[in-house]
Amino acid sequence: MKAKFAWSTAICCLSLLFASSGEAGQTTHNGQPIDPGCEYKDGPCVCYCPMVKYKPKYHCEKKCYTEAYQVPRKCCRYVPEYYTKTYCRQVPEYYTKTHCRQKPEYYTEYDTKYRTKSYNVTHCTYEPCRYTVKKCGVCPQACDNGCPSGGCPTNGRR
Repeated sequence: MKAKFAWSTAICCLSLLFASSGEAGQTTHNGQPIDPGCEYKDGPCVCYCPMVKYKPKYHCEKKCYTEAYQVPRKCCRYVPEYYTKTYCRQVPEYYTKTHCRQKPEYYTEYDTKYRTKSYNVTHCTYEPCRYTVKKCGVCPQACDNGCPSGGCPTNGRR
């Protein structure tokens, strides 16, 4: 970009040297008397204003967390079950006897286990994109100061 600026400046200077700013024998420039020791603007001023735009750059950040969950487990235990049985010794003599047997009883227990889960968080940052803009316009007293007073166009941004 600097080479482009230097090249355009060289062409501009050469064109000022060889261009005729009026007819020979002229004594005024824009109604002012000519002073041979001063330089006068002859044409529009060209400024190269540095500009910047910001482009969004998205990146994801992975975050993890631990989650508890329940796992059912079937269990079995034996519980005593009592029952009575009637026996006969001799006719008409009856007696009862209590017996115990182990009966299975099923139930569910829950075990707590842990698993790792993740999710993405999207972040946005802005990267500057720099460039120069050629601006022609009315110049202040000296053209070599850069852009005209009031600065370069910002399109409402600072």
